[in-house]
Amino acid sequence: MQNRSEAPGVPINLGVRTPLGERNERRSLLLICGAILFLSSALGINQSGRVYLPPFEQFGLPAMCATKVLFHLDCAGCGITRSLVSIGHGNWRAGLAFHPAGLAVYGFLWAQVLFQVIALQRLRRGQSSAQNRFLSWYFYLLLAMFFATGISRFWPR
Repeated sequence: MQNRSEAPGVPINLGVRTPLGERNERRSLLLICGAILFLSSALGINQSGRVYLPPFEQFGLPAMCATKVLFHLDCAGCGITRSLVSIGHGNWRAGLAFHPAGLAVYGFLWAQVLFQVIALQRLRRGQSSAQNRFLSWYFYLLLAMFFATGISRFWPR
């Protein structure tokens, strides 16, 4: 029987993050959050309340929520895209009207961008990327906000 360390092509340090792997993860997060922030300011909302890609205002993007399409009910995340687009255009009130957690999600995306840039700079200098517990707790707060929104939308009135 072959020892795991003797098997050809199998790395010995499985599960251990290498500096290159961590840099790639951080770049990916930065790219995803940056793309969402860019799209929130590039997309628009037409008169019927659908998100569209300018200059095709008459053609709204298709609904992405399976709960809305299949059951005609708002889920805990319904309205978050319209909320982010509204906030991306500076319309904070409309953003909060579309989804109560929209402003918090928008802030979380900017915090992620800032943190990932700082972490990448630290990794480039050979330092630790410094884990940020604030962003972890912020994420848990966002999950709680989505949970509360979902309960409030399904609660009988």
